[in-house]
Amino acid sequence: MAKMKKKTQSAIDSVARYAEKLGKQLSKRSKKSKGKTAKHAADLASKLVGLQKEAFDATFKVIARVQKRSDQVVKDHVGKSTWMPDEGKEAVHEWSRTLEAGRAEFQETVGKSYDLALAYFERLKKGQPAPKKKAAPKKRAAPKKKTAPKRKATPKKKAAPKRKATPKKTIAKKTTAGKTTPKRKAAPKKRA
Repeated sequence: MAKMKKKTQSAIDSVARYAEKLGKQLSKRSKKSKGKTAKHAADLASKLVGLQKEAFDATFKVIARVQKRSDQVVKDHVGKSTWMPDEGKEAVHEWSRTLEAGRAEFQETVGKSYDLALAYFERLKKGQPAPKKKAAPKKRAAPKKKTAPKRKATPKKKAAPKRKATPKKTIAKKTTAGKTTPKRKAAPKKRA
């Protein structure tokens, strides 16, 4: 649910940014044309957004009815099924509740976005500037951690001289049956 809320909030923010951008373009154009045309353009944009909102609401109501009906059919079928365990039935019911909540939240988010756009165009019609937002306070940098002073590099030690390899002796090993096994190389003797 937290991810869904973040996504819906980001959708609201993106629509608000888009409306603000659109409003800036409209205000630039309206300053050029002055007076009546600016109000006319804002009125036209407001009517278009209102029309889109009504179309969305009507379409979404139909989608909601279809979803509720199909949800009811699935619940009835799952309730009557003897082959499905109780955990599975509960999972289907939880899935149904999640879909319902997601649909309602989506509809609410889109409705808020349309309301923001309509409010913006209403302000433009009246010639009011957009309300200024307070700047977010600057975050202070975290204090620097104290570090130990750097040590001087120690001189590198010389590598030990390489030894020459000595040939390994082979020893035959006797088994309990008196047979000899293949010869293995003996370990070299250690030098002192």
